[in-house]
Amino acid sequence: MKFAIIAAGEGSRLATEGVTQPKPLIPLCRVPMIERLISIFHRCGAEEIIVAVNSARPETHQYLLEFSEANPTIPLRIVVADTPSSMHTFAALAPYLQEAPFCLTTVDTIFQEEAFRAYLHATEQYLLDGYDGCMAVTDFVDDESPLYVTATSQLDITGFHDKITDTANKTRDVSDKITDFSDKKADFSDKNADFSEESSDRDKNHHIDSIFISGGIYTLSPKALTTLSRCMAEGQHRLRNFQRGLIADGLKLKAHLFDKILDIDHASDIAKAECFLQEGI
Repeated sequence: MKFAIIAAGEGSRLATEGVTQPKPLIPLCRVPMIERLISIFHRCGAEEIIVAVNSARPETHQYLLEFSEANPTIPLRIVVADTPSSMHTFAALAPYLQEAPFCLTTVDTIFQEEAFRAYLHATEQYLLDGYDGCMAVTDFVDDESPLYVTATSQLDITGFHDKITDTANKTRDVSDKITDFSDKKADFSDKNADFSEESSDRDKNHHIDSIFISGGIYTLSPKALTTLSRCMAEGQHRLRNFQRGLIADGLKLKAHLFDKILDIDHASDIAKAECFLQEGI
């Protein structure tokens, strides 16, 4: 399997909080985030690891060039892409992902390696069973604007949503449910939640048993790239719109539950991520 990493963001929020390094080079437990991901993917048997970086922070590109030279057995490809959105960066990676299933994530997606290996193992079976992909999900809240994922009792994904609405038609977002973002599990006990503003046909035709939060790890068959091309042609932005497009195009997707996945949006997230990773040592 090929692995792709989106590492072309600007990291502007971190910069305003005094973090001077490019996000991919921020060390977690003394290892830069980008190196940690590449090493995990290599240990998981990656056929190739494709990384998208931007030209605004050439330090990242230079670091990867030196890393690749020092580690010639790691099949690393670097793509320089200055793009307006994560979906556009994904499109810059797409030419290298055409022929076989691939795993895509962003550079600041933080997970335990053991949990990731279990996810890959489950995903391989789902693909053999005829599914078009498997999305990592969690019920751990660590995002200011999460993407909610609805699924059946068999973890077949039915939709992707920016917000949920309860039976009283009151919009609920993360801040409504949980105000402290440190170490909190979401309580999605209302199985009658409505998603009327952006419900997919699949949501309307299937009973929703579970509501999760997207973990930012996507393993997909090349069939998904047709949806990406359509979304790009329509002028859409953001990976979450691509994910909604997968459902609209009828692709069969499974959800795989991680106990916890973090991302790095603020300087305070760095210490949280290090504590989380040390739990698995």
